[in-house]
Amino acid sequence: MISPTPWPETIDLSLTNFCNLQCIFCHSTAYDFGKPQSIPIELIYKLEPAFKHAKSVTLFNRFEPLVHPRFVEIFAFISQFPCSLYFSTNGLNLTEALSSRLIKGKLDYLTISISSLCADQYSKLYGKNVLPIVLKNLRTIVRLKKASNSSLPRLRIMVVLMKNNLDQLIPIIDLAGELKLEEGVAINYFLSHKESLLSENPLSSENHGAVENCLAQSKAYARKKDVKLEVQAGASGELTEEQQSFIQKTGHKFCMEPFRRVSIEHNGDVKACSVANEVLGNLHETAIDKIWWNKDFNSFRTTVNTADPPQSCRNCWHCRQGAFQIENGEYSVHGQNVMDVPKRDEKKAVNEIIVD
Repeated sequence: MISPTPWPETIDLSLTNFCNLQCIFCHSTAYDFGKPQSIPIELIYKLEPAFKHAKSVTLFNRFEPLVHPRFVEIFAFISQFPCSLYFSTNGLNLTEALSSRLIKGKLDYLTISISSLCADQYSKLYGKNVLPIVLKNLRTIVRLKKASNSSLPRLRIMVVLMKNNLDQLIPIIDLAGELKLEEGVAINYFLSHKESLLSENPLSSENHGAVENCLAQSKAYARKKDVKLEVQAGASGELTEEQQSFIQKTGHKFCMEPFRRVSIEHNGDVKACSVANEVLGNLHETAIDKIWWNKDFNSFRTTVNTADPPQSCRNCWHCRQGAFQIENGEYSVHGQNVMDVPKRDEKKAVNEIIVD
C-alpha cells in the first residue's frame, strides 16, 4: 500500500489561463478556457507552509507564466524557500531585466519552446514570427549567466515534434551545442486536438517509421556533438517489461503523481496532477495541507492505479493509453474533451505548416 508524502513534494502552479502566442500544437488553441485570468498573489502566499516542505515547484502548468503581471514578485517570494524552481516559456517575455532576476534568484531550470528555426515555419507553428526575439532572449540569458559566472538556470530547448518539423532537429541540436545549453534539447511528441492536424501526428502508423528514423539519426548526432537529447518517455516502444505488464493488467501506466504531487490552477482549484480534471479542493476556501489529506484526494489515490481509475486517468496522455490507442496507430485526442472544458469550433483548417 502506497502512502502519500506528508506534504506535496512537487507543486505545479498555473499562474494564468492564457498565453501571448497561439501555437497550433497547443491545447489552448483547441479549448475555450474563458476570460483571461491570473492567480491572485494572495493564494501564492497561502502556500508558504507547502513551499517549506516541497522539493520542487513548477511555475508553469498549462499556460505561459511570464504573462502574469506579478510574476517577478511571485518568483521572488518562492525563491526564498529551499525547493528547486522550474518553468517553461515561449521566451517572448524573457527580457534582459527578467533574465538577470532569474539568475540572481537562482532559478534552477528553464525551458524555452523552439520547434523550428525556419522563420516561415515558426510563424505558422506559433501564430506569429517572433523567432528573432526569442533567439535574442535565449542568447541574452546565456550571456548574462556567463558574465555572472552562474551555472543557473540550467537551460534547454523544447521541441514539439510533428511530421513536418523533423528536419529541424539537427539545426536545433546545433544551436544547443553552440550555446552550450546544459540540458540540451527535449522532444515532446505532438498530439492533435484538431481534425485539421491529424496528419501531423508523429506516432501515427503513417508517420511512425519516418519519426523513428529521424530520432535515431538525431540521437547519434547529439552524442557526436555532446548535446543532451531527451525524448518523451512512455511512447514509441520505450516502456519497460514491468510497465508493459502493469498496462496489460490495468490498461494504463503505474502512476505516483497523486501521492507526491499537487497541481494548482489560476482560480485556486487543486487537482492531483497537471492533466487531471477532478477538483479536490480550492485554496480560496481551504488550506493546502487540509486538501492534501481530504476525503476526495484520498479517494482519488485509492483508484488511480486500478483497472477502474478516475476519468481523467483514462484519457491521460502521459499514460499513453485510452485516449491515444497507440496500438491502433492513433495518437490524437480529437473528438474528446480531455480537459473538461468546451472545445473551440474549427471554423477553418489551420494553415499547412509544410515549408517549401
